[in-house]
Parts: sequence; C-alpha cells; structure tokens
Amino acid sequence: EKPDGQKSTRLIEIHWPNDEQFNTFSTFGPEPGGAACLAYVDANSPNHKLLKKMMKAAETVEGDDMLYYMQIRIGVAVNWQPKVNESITLFYRNPFTRLFEYENLPKFQPENHSFPAKPGVPWKEKHIRSWILKHGYPLVNIRNMDKKYGAFPEGKYVGGSNKAGLVLVAVNMTGQFEFTEQYKLLKWLKPHAQKS
Repeated sequence: EKPDGQKSTRLIEIHWPNDEQFNTFSTFGPEPGGAACLAYVDANSPNHKLLKKMMKAAETVEGDDMLYYMQIRIGVAVNWQPKVNESITLFYRNPFTRLFEYENLPKFQPENHSFPAKPGVPWKEKHIRSWILKHGYPLVNIRNMDKKYGAFPEGKYVGGSNKAGLVLVAVNMTGQFEFTEQYKLLKWLKPHAQKS
C-alpha cells in the first residue's frame, strides 16, 4: 500500500504468501518518513498484539505523538514461510537506486537495524519505542510538501524527540529537473550527514 499523507503512520499486515504486498511494502514502506520497519510475527502473538497497539495509538497525535510524527510504518509479515523467529528490522528509503548504480556508487543508505530480541521473549513497548527513536531518522529525507505527503512533520525534526540534529534545506525542485536536482543534492549532502 502506497502512503497517503498523514495516514502514513500505520501498520500494514502482510499475510503469507502475499509476495506482491510484501514487495510493495519493501519499496514504499519508508514513504514519507524515510524509514520503516518490517516485522515477522506469529498471528496474535504478544509481539503481534504489541505492534498493533502501538501503531493504532500512532494514528493520532493524542494517541502517541512521538510515533505519529516519526511517520514510521511497520509491515508485519504474519505466519511467514519458511518459519523464522519473531523479529523486527528497521530499514531506510534508498532513492535513485538506478542513478547510484549507473555511477557505480553504493545505495544511499543500505544499512538495516535489527531489534535486539531474544527468541521466545516478548518485546517490551518502551524498548521498541527507544529503538525506533534511535534509528528512525534517515541520513537525508527529501520531503515534498503537497497533499499526497501532507504537511512537514515538524514534531519529528524540530523538538524533543530529535536527538540527531537538523539541517533544513528549502528548495523548489519541481518541473523538468526535479529528479536530477534531488539526486545531485542527495549526493552532496550524504558525506556531510555521515559526519554528524
């Protein structure tokens, strides 16, 4: 499911063997916040119920302002085969993959972060929240300010939850050069973002 503005903070359940939905989430999951999580859970397990509860609260500022503004989407692969231990991994949007490949450059932000879980031990909400807060900021997140993606998530970047810092570049990158200019900006910003 592709994102839809402020409704993008949500849980997407993917029931095996729905490879098409799984692949769509792997591609569009990090939109528009720049990062997403993919969890493998058993149906109705304590971890499955915990993620559903957390993401339900994240639908509104009143329910969970931190998760709401983080715009983290969680794809939940339910009863996936072959069977794996319950786990959750955070990954980032990697824009302009073809352009990076064309220039023989690595993907923009290929690293993943796995939640340090022990098999058979239920996850704790406070640990999941602090893990998301620690890793939920991409190096660079290009945001379009339009109806599709919603307003700028000020609460994510300007405020108490952001311990990483912020450089805000406001530029009109519309029209015929939209993609090439965004690509150039990403390449220029990446080494500076990695130093922080």
